[in-house]
Amino acid sequence: MTTYLPCGCPRLPNGLGAAGAFNFRLGRHLPSCTIGLHAHDEPRIVLPLAGWFETRHGRRSVELSAGTAMFRPAHDEHRDDSPVAFDSLSICLAQGADRPVPKRPYAIADDRMHAAARSLRNELALPDTASTLVLEGLAELLVSVVLHRRTQEAGVPRWIHQVREQLDAEYLAPPSLSRLGRAVGRDPAHVCATFRRVFGRSPGQYLRELRLWQARHALDTKPGSSLADIATDAGFADQSHFTRHFKHLFRVTPATYRQRHGVLQAPSPQVE
Repeated sequence: MTTYLPCGCPRLPNGLGAAGAFNFRLGRHLPSCTIGLHAHDEPRIVLPLAGWFETRHGRRSVELSAGTAMFRPAHDEHRDDSPVAFDSLSICLAQGADRPVPKRPYAIADDRMHAAARSLRNELALPDTASTLVLEGLAELLVSVVLHRRTQEAGVPRWIHQVREQLDAEYLAPPSLSRLGRAVGRDPAHVCATFRRVFGRSPGQYLRELRLWQARHALDTKPGSSLADIATDAGFADQSHFTRHFKHLFRVTPATYRQRHGVLQAPSPQVE
């Protein structure tokens, strides 16, 4: 059953999500969409994914397109208009979170934001058990850029190895970035940025790779398990989702890997 936004545009399937201190809203607006004067209860960052639209705050008007972002403080009144269709992603920040936020709206442009926003949209569309951590990490990085926070730290701090060890130990029930941050006494955005700098991937991507290695081991050692069962056990939403990530990491599909490498057969029972 199709539901609709207040402006009359249809809601997108999988258009809502949450991770850590963030809620996500995906919107698709039809040509000539007008969203009259309104405000939101929480601060949020709006990232256009396709098309463009104009937002007005009092007498000030700003055009937003892919690669730009709009920060809106809580209860800020604004109006949105677009002559063309546009898709957007909103990152809603939890009220009362331990995070300083500006009191006035503003727009910025940064090429990094468009790729990160598209990755967020893809995670919302095809979630798996690593998606919560991936979503939280991407949101922390985007919020860090938009709110002009500096998270760089020289060298390889000891605490980042503690973060990786915790992910290794808890990959079946992954911790949130907030909990990882509390464990080492660091801000979640700082944890995510440092992990990516040191290990070349976000905590969520690292967790997904752990699960893919678990699945590869299952292909080697469980001849009676179907690919669908292995995908489910590794925390993927479906076999096609699992196959896409497996091929990206190992450069071969799970089915081809099993055909090429075979499986370790269980030993035959001994007859006395």
